[in-house]
Order: sequence, then C-alpha cells, then structure tokens
Amino acid sequence: MIIETGKIERGDRVYASMIKSGKVLAELRCDTTVSGMTDVYKALCRLSPMVKGFVKVSVSNRTRGWSKTLSLLVGREMPSASHKEMIAAGLMERDGQLCIPFN
Repeated sequence: MIIETGKIERGDRVYASMIKSGKVLAELRCDTTVSGMTDVYKALCRLSPMVKGFVKVSVSNRTRGWSKTLSLLVGREMPSASHKEMIAAGLMERDGQLCIPFN
C-alpha cells in the first residue's frame, strides 16, 4: 500500500472535523462528494458559517491511509476594493502601500 499524504480523490472515504477551544464545531464524513483538501475546508466552513478565528482541522483519508491535523484561520469573506477605492478611503497610498490607522 502506498500512502499518499494529502491526496483526496472522488470516492475516497474522508472524515474531517473542525475544533475550536476543544469543542467540535463541524464534522464531515463523505465518500463521494469531495475531490481535494479545498473541498473539505469549504464543506467544514459551510457547516459552521459563524465561526471566526483559529480552528484546528483534522482530516483523515481512510481509503489512502493518512491523517493530518492543522490550524486554520477562518474569517468572513470581505468584498474586494479597487486601488482607487482604497486610496479614496485612506486605506492605501498612491504607491500601493497599505495604511494602518492607529487610533
């Protein structure tokens, strides 16, 4: 058996969980719907949409014989703004340098 750490393909038996402060926020068990780590992360975030901050994500692929645990920073989506909009709002200088206000 060749263990391919991190590899997920459709049809693999995958188990994943999202944990924050020792509490399981979301669990995912699937064998047909994910085809990569990105799909796993997106599915966990959809199951717990209000979570923000650092979480521990554990993923195991029982078909390929591996598991891994990692920290992930989860936050809400932010709309992107153009350079002109950011300059007008005082968040960026004309040369592209971001401005961080300290009030």
